[in-house]
Amino acid sequence: MKAPASLENHPMHARHRPNIQTLPLLRMASGFATCLEYGRPSLRIIGDGRCGKSTATRILETTTSWRPFPIGFLRMVVGKPTTPSEGNFFREVILGLGMRATTVASPQDLLLRIIRAIEQEAARASADVVVIAIDTAEQLTLKDYAHLAKLQNHFLGSSVQPFFLFIHQSNSVIGGADDLSQLAPPHLYGRFFVDSHPFTGLLWDIPTEDADVQDACDVALAFRQLDQVMRWPDEGGKTYTEAFAPYAYSVGWRLEKETEAIRERIENLANQGNYPVPKDWLMASFNQFVYHLLTKIAAGRNDFEGLTTQHIDEALLRSAYAGFESSRNRAVGK
Repeated sequence: MKAPASLENHPMHARHRPNIQTLPLLRMASGFATCLEYGRPSLRIIGDGRCGKSTATRILETTTSWRPFPIGFLRMVVGKPTTPSEGNFFREVILGLGMRATTVASPQDLLLRIIRAIEQEAARASADVVVIAIDTAEQLTLKDYAHLAKLQNHFLGSSVQPFFLFIHQSNSVIGGADDLSQLAPPHLYGRFFVDSHPFTGLLWDIPTEDADVQDACDVALAFRQLDQVMRWPDEGGKTYTEAFAPYAYSVGWRLEKETEAIRERIENLANQGNYPVPKDWLMASFNQFVYHLLTKIAAGRNDFEGLTTQHIDEALLRSAYAGFESSRNRAVGK
């Protein structure tokens, strides 16, 4: 018989905690898979900062069940060269892909190294399509897209094709993000601006198009994952909620049941801060909120019976909820 696992070793106490499978992630996977299936050359993931775009991309990079066929995957964070040029842009791409780039290499040499990296990834993954995920894509200029088009042209007629996944923060500047799609010429628009997917945090209301298949809002369903699905130390172990709130769980308490009470406190924060009640919950705050509730408030205590208003307010404070929302509203000029 196995000895009971100590909460000290629970994954919720680790520096890198398990990811919750959320509906925004599943919606992104569906849109991504559709673009791949229909042979599109790119997809733009557009959403507010801290809503979980980059994390979702990393999850999809390491999982395969959503993919319509095998794909390779390369990731990079785009930077802004001090002196914009084709050579400096390709050098930034090489650095972003984790390779070394010399200052004396010609643009053609740099481009060849990128092409070889894509071909090598295709061979490694036994795939015909290699996804190039570009984070902070809001920093790209039209000239940068022209350089990417040149890279793409080298694969015309090849069995290997690059697919560009742009992760774009929509509120990266005060007053909202600049939209290059309105300025892009046809040969760039058709390659890089046709398909986009709006990425959100956890929605508080069920989208109209999902009303027939979704029985609760995104926030409630994320809590349900902790209540029913996520278990430790194995599939036969206790759920995360049960592990940290054993007595409350045994008498029927669930995190999902607290959804409306938590929403009321969030609305109260919005009223106090004089900003609109958000339609979604940014993942940067939600993950820390859950961490504080389970490990600091419930904390495996047998006398924990459920959340109080004080508990909820404390967890919102520790998760920096108001700070993230203030940042979001500042960016859009509200």
